[in-house]
Amino acid sequence: MTSVRNHRLLLSGNKHFVLGFCLSMLLLACKATAPPPTSEQPTEVRPEKAKTTTVSVKKPEEPAIKPLQLELRLPLTEEGLADHLLFDRLQVLEGFLVGFDSLQRRGLPLKVQVVNTVKVDTLAISTAPLIIEYESEVYRIYLASESRWFESRPPMEMHTAKIARYAKKENAVVLALTKQTELEIRILSALQEQHNGVRVMDKKQPSKAEIKSKLVKGRKNLVYVPTPDENFAIYCLKLLSELKEEFKIEVFGLPNWVNFPTIDPELYAQLPVFVTSSTAVSFNHPNSQRFQELFKSKFAGEPQTAAFIAFDHALYIGERWLEHQKWRLTTFKENSTQLAQDFNFFEVDDQLINRAVRLLEYRDYQFKPIP
Repeated sequence: MTSVRNHRLLLSGNKHFVLGFCLSMLLLACKATAPPPTSEQPTEVRPEKAKTTTVSVKKPEEPAIKPLQLELRLPLTEEGLADHLLFDRLQVLEGFLVGFDSLQRRGLPLKVQVVNTVKVDTLAISTAPLIIEYESEVYRIYLASESRWFESRPPMEMHTAKIARYAKKENAVVLALTKQTELEIRILSALQEQHNGVRVMDKKQPSKAEIKSKLVKGRKNLVYVPTPDENFAIYCLKLLSELKEEFKIEVFGLPNWVNFPTIDPELYAQLPVFVTSSTAVSFNHPNSQRFQELFKSKFAGEPQTAAFIAFDHALYIGERWLEHQKWRLTTFKENSTQLAQDFNFFEVDDQLINRAVRLLEYRDYQFKPIP
């Protein structure tokens, strides 16, 4: 709002006449009392100083930030649910709450409704312009303005694309060891479309000699084992470790290798072992430590990876709203590096796909993101 002071009111016709009469009388009086001019003392006429009027203008107020309205759907409770699964779900909710607190401290008003999907049908009609749904480690986002869902987790094709780029950069020979399961066939097909000349060994128990025949001396050999089966992964790692003195070998596995429960860590340590992952937490990073402090001050407990990922989603959504104040597919097509999960969406057939995949290397007995 603009406020202007000292503006004079408009005069009526009578007031104009009175003002003119007073001015004319004042001029006549000045003329009667003025000394007569002489040749020795010429009359000096000085211009009258212009009168100034001070105008005070208030600075326009910045438009208020529209509240971020969203519905958060997740299975909070379930009869007979194992304790560790319930703990993970609570960590997701708590991570979101810490994220919402952080957004409010940045001046973003929030209107959040939390829905327990165990008790409420997830297909129920919602008036929220944005819905975030969590189920089995998968985050789905619904845009009411576009009437469509999309996932924040990168598809497997983005993982194989990461490996293909790495192989090209390193000029490596690529060998895939598979048991030809349905999942492995799909993953291998994606890699073969993205990288030419992939060598394949599709046997449930390939021998050491058979693997050796596929490797090349004098070059880096990237051995991809796209299996979620821990026993098959262990079998391949043992054979490859016996060939490490003769060949330069790097092993690539699936994201779930990080959570193999029975594998001997020394087996990972014998070879350069990598996995692709859409999530990874650098717990020693200053931003991660700051989140841990906020989490512990609110819930008096240690945050796990699930809480970090939920926090990242809350901040990513809030930052997009702060910048755009509206929801469109293009609103999400911006890179964002977070604590555990990065976001790098692009559009394919009117769908958003996140292609932010990290490469983790096993170092010091844990998988760590490659800088």
